[in-house]
Amino acid sequence: HMVLLVHAVMSSKGRSTRGKIKRPIQKSKNVVDQVTSQSGRGRGVGDEKLHFELEERVKTLQLPSACSFIFSMVERYVRSLSSHEIVSTSLPSRESLLLLIDKYILKIPSPKKQGAWPFTVFEELELLESLRVQIEERQSKDIQLALFDAVFGMTRDNEHSSEHRQKILQKLSSLSVSLGCTIILQCVACWMEFYPIEGTQLAEVLYYEFCELLPKAMDPLINVSNICPSLAKQMTNLLTASYHIYSVQDKTDVNHTHNLCPPIRLLQLVSNWVSANPEYFTSTTLLVDLRDDYVLLRSQKPRSCSLIPIPGLIQWCILEPLLPDRILSSTPSNEWEGEILVNNVRLETSKLHADILVGLFALPSTPIRTFISTDEIVIMVANLLGLKQALGVEANDSNIDTAIERLAQILQAGLTVGAITLTPDGLASIAATIPSNRLLDMVMTRQRSRDH
Repeated sequence: HMVLLVHAVMSSKGRSTRGKIKRPIQKSKNVVDQVTSQSGRGRGVGDEKLHFELEERVKTLQLPSACSFIFSMVERYVRSLSSHEIVSTSLPSRESLLLLIDKYILKIPSPKKQGAWPFTVFEELELLESLRVQIEERQSKDIQLALFDAVFGMTRDNEHSSEHRQKILQKLSSLSVSLGCTIILQCVACWMEFYPIEGTQLAEVLYYEFCELLPKAMDPLINVSNICPSLAKQMTNLLTASYHIYSVQDKTDVNHTHNLCPPIRLLQLVSNWVSANPEYFTSTTLLVDLRDDYVLLRSQKPRSCSLIPIPGLIQWCILEPLLPDRILSSTPSNEWEGEILVNNVRLETSKLHADILVGLFALPSTPIRTFISTDEIVIMVANLLGLKQALGVEANDSNIDTAIERLAQILQAGLTVGAITLTPDGLASIAATIPSNRLLDMVMTRQRSRDH
């Protein structure tokens, strides 16, 4: 992948490149003042003339300077929405700013030229570095997110435009993971929250590039949990929903279950995330608090945000013992096959389960909030029973016991530290739906004694 090949070059000259791109910024701001002061009119005809004058000015600028010029206008526009000091009538409209971004920064081709890529390799690198620098240099998180959204917010009624944005975002995200650009990665985490379907595609691309395409390049992606926990959690939420194992409703579908099994490298990745950062278990806010009043120029604000990935990982650990060897042997892997692959998948899942237990017990006894809800536990049990029924005789008693014991261990750890809140009656009603298990009986007995 081109971006991965140039990461070393970008890292070695990152400081000097950043300096070269930053120099036109003050000049661009002066140009902004000059143009807007000459065309300080309202909307309508005045806005059309202002847009024309701005466009003529942008045509004379190289990409880094054009990016600086347009982003300065966007920043002033965003600030004008909450400040009386900036006269909004002297600024171009939101639509005008977005058109400038699409035409002169992203260079989105016309539908007739669909498929044509408007950048050479070096122009693409220049674009990615310009976007990174311009967003990172802003001090306000609200402005950082507003700029990012102005560039990468999706256009639902223009599939061609959205695909172009996604392609650039994938390259910028890959570069940012390699260079450890926390601010950009925080913006990416927000974007994934705004667009979960496209976010899943981006999460899969990042996983594939760093873990499957170049397995020895996993370290930068592993380090994401330290430099940007919100992105690690967001990726985990999306990938556990993508590789969810349990979508087997009847025996005719069971042969396709392997398509939903997490690849072994993905198990290794999230296991590293879990063991490396205790904050992985707690709630993490995004770049901005989604309850706050912030500006998005393209996207719609989501109603809520949940960055607690543990339930999805627990689901993997509980369901994996039920899967027979013939299914696990079909798990995607570029390195192992057959019995070795099966053993490695089971080993990595066991390690992930152990890491989750260690992480849970390391939490304080009174966490700020419960993060494994009763409803999520009920869903886990329902999926376990559904997979057991679909597998039929292949789900032998020993494997079922292992799955239930893992569930019991999670329940015990969660109840002990307060991460799970279940009454004895609630726990008993859940246990009544699954085969009897000695360890689960012990957990219920201990819970009753604690409540008394």
